[in-house]
Amino acid sequence: MVSKPAAPWRIKGKRVYRSFSQRELDTEYDVEAAVGADEHQACRAAAMADSIRVRDARGATTDVPYGPTEGQRLDVFAAPAPAAPVAVYIHGGYWKSGSKESCLLFAETFAGAAYVSVEYDRVPDVPVAEIVRQCRAAVAWVHEHAAEFNGDPANIHVLGHSVGGQLTAMVAATDWRGEYGIAADPVRSIAVTSGVYDLEPVRLSFANVWARLDRAAATAASPIFNLPARPRPAVVGWGADETAEFRRQSQDFAVALQARGWPCRTFAVEGRHHFDVARTLADAAHPMTRAVLDNMGL
Repeated sequence: MVSKPAAPWRIKGKRVYRSFSQRELDTEYDVEAAVGADEHQACRAAAMADSIRVRDARGATTDVPYGPTEGQRLDVFAAPAPAAPVAVYIHGGYWKSGSKESCLLFAETFAGAAYVSVEYDRVPDVPVAEIVRQCRAAVAWVHEHAAEFNGDPANIHVLGHSVGGQLTAMVAATDWRGEYGIAADPVRSIAVTSGVYDLEPVRLSFANVWARLDRAAATAASPIFNLPARPRPAVVGWGADETAEFRRQSQDFAVALQARGWPCRTFAVEGRHHFDVARTLADAAHPMTRAVLDNMGL
């Protein structure tokens, strides 16, 4: 009789990534379990309620297509005056959930700018590499159409949370001339919170059930291995109450940017976990938000 192999976390001394066993690694990247399902849902509900309020108060052009598939849509708030900076926000959700509609609340923070919230297709229907491509295409669309909503096409600032941070960082690494025929890099700054910048541990965790990354795909979509050549201002934030791996990911990414000469400011936001740290951007007086606004000239 052939015995069933032991689960990796039951094998004494078995480590799958850094010092983590399989069970420990899964725990580090299970952000919902870290805060509890009820807290996660409460954060999502609060963000959606505030987003609906801001959408109705300020008005937005919704579901603007930037590509042929259903997921490639944008919600756009026009700036109050021409030639304004443009804030482009990319939501998280482990590439499989989240929505552009729940991120409209930040249009209130960036009221002096044009504001664009990006939607994209999801895994496993499309691979992570295609989601990266779609987010780059969204910013290329914003560059082409910015003047239509009072934006400056050469003054785009990209922001994102969780895997939205990974996608934001990959947007910053775009070859704009080679891929889109845009002569000058239109991305002036980035701001990311609680991102995953090295996808290898994600590939080795339970999240790969839906992410479906192999080693090559994980490397190709990891910002830590695809840093842009041109420095620009960056803000990297995370919740002080995040798991150790999410804190490390942000810290390592910030160090990598600073080593490349990026003027990068970091913020460990006290009292915040993975799902509520993004809401810091709704507080214009918070030092992290103030740094983002300063980078945008607002």
